[in-house]
Amino acid sequence: MEVVMRGERLAALLAAPLLITIVAVIVSLSPRPARAAPAAPAPSAILPAELASSGEVLPVSRRRKPLVVIPNHPIDRALVFGAYTVNDYSAGWTTSRSRSSRWGSTASQSAEGKRSFSFALHGGAEPLLAECDERAAVATTCAPGEPVPPTAPDHSLRCTLQGAGGPFELSVVNGRGELVSVSGDRFGVSALGGGASRWDPPRAATGLLLRAPSGHPVAAVDFGGRERRVVLERSLQPPQRELVAAATAALLLADLDRW
Repeated sequence: MEVVMRGERLAALLAAPLLITIVAVIVSLSPRPARAAPAAPAPSAILPAELASSGEVLPVSRRRKPLVVIPNHPIDRALVFGAYTVNDYSAGWTTSRSRSSRWGSTASQSAEGKRSFSFALHGGAEPLLAECDERAAVATTCAPGEPVPPTAPDHSLRCTLQGAGGPFELSVVNGRGELVSVSGDRFGVSALGGGASRWDPPRAATGLLLRAPSGHPVAAVDFGGRERRVVLERSLQPPQRELVAAATAALLLADLDRW
């Protein structure tokens, strides 16, 4: 992976207390669909009752080789869930930049990373193509000598999905967004929480939920548990089913469990 650094010299960046966060921003956008499973996985996402009872659960398998995705070099079978296979997955170079400034006794630092990726979803009547752009950014302010406060990077994902149903735009910012067609059909995207048991309060988001224009949940992506999974409403019919499956594939490839 090549990282393009702009602005400050690398030596100055290495001395900045925001280094760990900057590295996290860059790594979170590194072009790879596969990575080692975490030692302590987050609890599985809690699904709405109607989707939990009528949804089809599809475990997600990921290509393990090559371990490093070569930028702009398409690979097949990047993801497989149910009848669907993500082929022609190609990720562009990750670019990043950082800035720092000081005003009196206050120091401000920021970092930003960007990347793009594309893929084709196979398994429906015809392939559905996707072009995506992803961005992560973080900013923090603290007094000299004080520890940098923990900060979660802002994430945004924007994709164009092209299939038999026409073009759709997927836009998600920090776990909330929508999937919109040129005709005006809208699917809402929202975060799902997970809990260790029925007695525990909801924890940080461990999944994403898609709702139809009627408000009915039609799909979910679960990043928690020991394996990722996609849940699709059984009543979904083509081409809507393929469209929703492609949206879940984009969310998986964006590695949104860091959101």
